[in-house]
Amino acid sequence: MFRIPKFLKRKREDSVDPQEDRIVINDGKDVIRVAIMRKGKLDDFFVQEKSQNRITGNIYKGRVEKIVKSIQAAFVNIGLSRNGFLHISDIHMRIIEDEEVKERRENFGRKPIEDMLKEGQMVLVQVIKDYIGTKGVRLSTNISLPGRYIVVMPGSMSQKRISRKIKDKKERERLKTIIEEFPVFDSASVIVRTAAENKNRKIIHRDLKNLQSLWEQIGKQSERVTQVGLIHEELDIAKRVVRDMLTEDIVSVVVDTKEKYDDIQKFIKVIAPQMKYRIKQYKGVQNIFSRFGIEKEFQKVFDKKIWLKCGGYIVIEKTEALVSVDVNTGRNVSGSNDEETIFQTNLEATDEIARQLRLRNLGGIIIIDYIDMKAQKHRREIFKKLKEELSKDKSKTTIYPFTKLGLLQMTRQRVEESWEKTFFDECPRCQGSGRIKSIAMITSEVTDKLKAFLSRQRGVLAVVRANPEIINNLIADKVFDEIEREYNTEISYLKDEDLDIEKYEIVQRG
Repeated sequence: MFRIPKFLKRKREDSVDPQEDRIVINDGKDVIRVAIMRKGKLDDFFVQEKSQNRITGNIYKGRVEKIVKSIQAAFVNIGLSRNGFLHISDIHMRIIEDEEVKERRENFGRKPIEDMLKEGQMVLVQVIKDYIGTKGVRLSTNISLPGRYIVVMPGSMSQKRISRKIKDKKERERLKTIIEEFPVFDSASVIVRTAAENKNRKIIHRDLKNLQSLWEQIGKQSERVTQVGLIHEELDIAKRVVRDMLTEDIVSVVVDTKEKYDDIQKFIKVIAPQMKYRIKQYKGVQNIFSRFGIEKEFQKVFDKKIWLKCGGYIVIEKTEALVSVDVNTGRNVSGSNDEETIFQTNLEATDEIARQLRLRNLGGIIIIDYIDMKAQKHRREIFKKLKEELSKDKSKTTIYPFTKLGLLQMTRQRVEESWEKTFFDECPRCQGSGRIKSIAMITSEVTDKLKAFLSRQRGVLAVVRANPEIINNLIADKVFDEIEREYNTEISYLKDEDLDIEKYEIVQRG
C-alpha cells in the first residue's frame, strides 16, 4: 500500500486559498503582530510591543491633581509617568459628589469644571487616547465596555442605538426588540455592533450578561482600591482584533504559537463559542507572515511612494501638522483621453489611500491632492468613493468637499501613535529631516569657526578634531595651510572615526 510522505501531507494541510479573508497572528518574542487579509491583500495591520502595552481602553482609579479653569480641564494622576488630561466635555454627571451641584446641572446644563470636580477627589476614568508624542493620555469618566456584539456605557441615560452599518430596517427593529427585552444595568446605554447582524437573541443576551458581570467586577475592584492605579486592563491586541473583527466573512484566524492559540481558543469559547472552529494553529516551518505573503506587503507600508496597478502612484508625507497625499498619473496612459486617464488614476488611488491610512495608522488632518479633474461629476464620484472606502475604517473619519484648488480635506481620529513611530526611531544624524549637510558645507563651516577661534585668541595654537572625511577634505583644499599663513600660527588636527561626520571640535593646544 502506497503511503503519502509526511512532507507532502504537511504541504497539503498548510495549503491555503490566497483569496480567502483571514486574520493572521504572529506571536513574536517581543512583539505581537496581527494582519487582516482580504482577497489576498493586506487590508489592516496592528502591532503591540509586549513590554509596552497599549493602554487605550484601560480603566483607572485616579486622583485630581490640578484644575485649570482657563481651559476647563483637569490633570489626573492615574499612576503613570505623566498625569492624564480630563476635559470638561468628558466628565459624566455621576462623578459629581455635591448633590446641589448635580441638581443645578440637571436643571440648567453644564457648569464650570471647578463646580464639578475638586483637587484631591478620586475618580474612575478610562483612557480614550494613548500617549501621542509629548502629549499625555486623554481621559474620560464616560466608561465604555466593548463586547463582541454590544458596547455598553454605564450610567449614560439608557439609550439604545443600532450600528449605522446595519442598513436593513427589519433587522434594525429586530435587534432593538432584543435589546429592550434585557433589563439594562446601571442605567447603561447600549450600542449594537455590526457583528450582531442576524445573530439570535441568546447570543446577544449572553454578551450583555458578560458585560454586566464585568462592570460589577470593576465596581468591586474600585471600592477595594484606595490609591491611584489600574482597575481594569483592556485585552491585548490579538484578542481585541478577534473580538472586533472576526465576522462571518473571515474564514479563519491563524496563530503561529501554541500558547497564543490556546489563549484565543479559551477567549473565543466565552464570547463566541460557535466560531471556535475558525481558530487554527499554524504549524509550518516558514515564518507565518512570509507564508501568507504579508511580510513582503508589510515592507511597502512605510514607502514614501506607492505604485498603483494602472501605472500611477501616490506619495504620502507626514509632517508635524498634517499628512499630505499627492496623486500622480505616472506611467498611466490607459484612458481614451486625458480626462479619462486622470479620473481612472484618481479612482484607483482612492482605494489605496483609504487602505494606506489604515495600514499606517495615520490620523489628524489629511490633505489629498488629487490630479485636477475638470468634470464636476468626476469629483462627485471620487468623493463618494472615498466616503465608501472610509466607512470600512474603525477610526472615525470626516470628509469635506473639494476646495477651489482641487484639494480634498479630511480628518481621521487619532487615538495612538502611527505605526511609523512604533517601528522606527528618529535618525540621530538628521533628527528626522531625511537630510544631512554636504561635505563641502561642513568643511566651510569648520573653516569659518576656525578663523573665528583664532581671531578671538591671537597667538594660540589650535587643534581641530573631526571625522577623517572632513579632515581629509580640509587638507585637500589646503585650508590649514592658508589659515596658518593668514594668522601666523600652527594648526594641528585629530582624525576621530567615532565622531559623526557633522560633529567637530576646535580647542586650544595645551
